[in-house]
Parts: sequence; C-alpha cells; structure tokens
Amino acid sequence: VMLVLRRNLLGLSFRSINSLQHLRTFSTQADASTDKGAEDAQPSPKRKRIKPVYIVPTYTPPPKKIAAAAVIERLPLISPELKDWEKAMLELQGRKIQAVGKRLPKELEYKPDEFHKREEDEYEAMTDEEIIATAYPRTTEADLKNDMRAPSRRLDRRLFLVIKRNNSEHVLPGETEWNFPQNLRREGEKMRDVILRTCNEVAGDTAQLYPVGFSPMGYVDRGTGDDRARVFYYKVQYIEGPMEVQKEMAKDHVWLLQEELKDYLDADLAKVTEDICDP
Repeated sequence: VMLVLRRNLLGLSFRSINSLQHLRTFSTQADASTDKGAEDAQPSPKRKRIKPVYIVPTYTPPPKKIAAAAVIERLPLISPELKDWEKAMLELQGRKIQAVGKRLPKELEYKPDEFHKREEDEYEAMTDEEIIATAYPRTTEADLKNDMRAPSRRLDRRLFLVIKRNNSEHVLPGETEWNFPQNLRREGEKMRDVILRTCNEVAGDTAQLYPVGFSPMGYVDRGTGDDRARVFYYKVQYIEGPMEVQKEMAKDHVWLLQEELKDYLDADLAKVTEDICDP
C-alpha cells in the first residue's frame, strides 16, 4: 500500500512540474511576441497644424438710399383640391369603417317619433368656422373670368399683390414699373414705420393689413455709385376688408401666384421671390 501511494505522489509531482514548464513556455513566447510587436510599431508622425485663413470681405460703404417693400399676401381660404391618391385613401377608409366599424347603441340611433331641430335652428347653432367653410365656393366668378385684379381668385393658393406704379421717379435702377409696393426710408424713420406707411398708401383704411414681424425676408441691391439703393422686403398679410388699391399709388394692380411673379417682376427680384414667397 505504501509503494502504491508513493508512486501516485510521484506521478502527481511529475505532472505538476510538466504543467509549470508548459506555462513558463507560453509566458516566454507571449513576452517575446510583445517585444517584437513593440519593436515593429513605429511612432505615428505628428500632424501639421494648418493655420486657418480668414478672408476679410472688402468694405463697401452702405448705400445712401434704403427702401422697404411690402410683400402683401392673401392666405388660402379653402383647402387645396385632393389628389387622386388622397381620394382613394378616403374611399378605402370609408369602406373599412363600414365593414369593421361598431354600430351605435340603440339609444343613440335616429328616432323618428322624437322632436328634432329644424334646419334654421341648426344653422343658428353653427359656429363661425362652420359658416365660413360653407360660404366659399371652390371656383369663384374671378376664376371663370380670369380676373387677375380680384383677390377672390384661386382661393386654395396664396396670392401676392403686385402694382404698376404711377410715378416713374420712384422706380429704382434695374426695376420695372411692376413691383411690390415700396417706399424710401426717411431720415430717422424705422423700417416697420416705412412698411406701415406703405400699407396705408396702397390700401387706405378699407383693408386690414398686418406686417408679420420686424425682420425682412430678403433684400436686393439696385444701381451703382451714388445711385445705389438697397430694398428690404417684408411680409404683410391681408386679413380682411375690401382691398381697394389707391390710384395715387398705382395705376394698375394684379394678384399673382408665386409662379406668375416672374412674368411681371425683373429678373433679380423674381429670383428672390422663389425663396421669400411661398407657393
């Protein structure tokens, strides 16, 4: 029994010695590979720092003439015509509701024996929004006659007022007679006051016009040298009231869609209207 125990102990000791030798071999190989990788790795070259170059624009003195133009727009009064896919979607939704929709309870169904309101009473109970929604036709008389002077045309789109100015002296270099209503700024006058004065001159007290904000939507430089002028364009919304363009301000006027502006305005201003006038 003692001999068997000694042999087993000797076998265990030899196995442990062999395993330690294997571990030492593995650690030596790992250290050698690490040293070799460190020798092969070279330090990355330093990146050169590029000094930024700042371009200072050439100073140009401000123009002597500053003008403000009112881009008067009439907002859409009715929803646009539905597209084919929208009509198909509404029809599909209606069929789906009829197929899987739940029926109303019996107590909510129509009962012919009970008293119901007359049409006159229902009209009186309608809100202002419901009455207005039923008052506007989709095609107006101005659309049938193609009357471009009437703000009642194309109720589903935005319209912009363009006037043909009476006084040619107010036409700046590069402009045509057709333009948005505009005025030169007076000494010490605020730009919003220029817009309010322009709105009063073009529409008088009959129409309610509201300048949106205090900042312009864009500008256009006109002329060169001493005749150079800068025109800032401000958004003005036509709220309500009869729009009677004053003859002292314009001898003609039209209400145009965004894509029709290029047919009346000069090329520089027509390019700007693509960004400042919504379709």
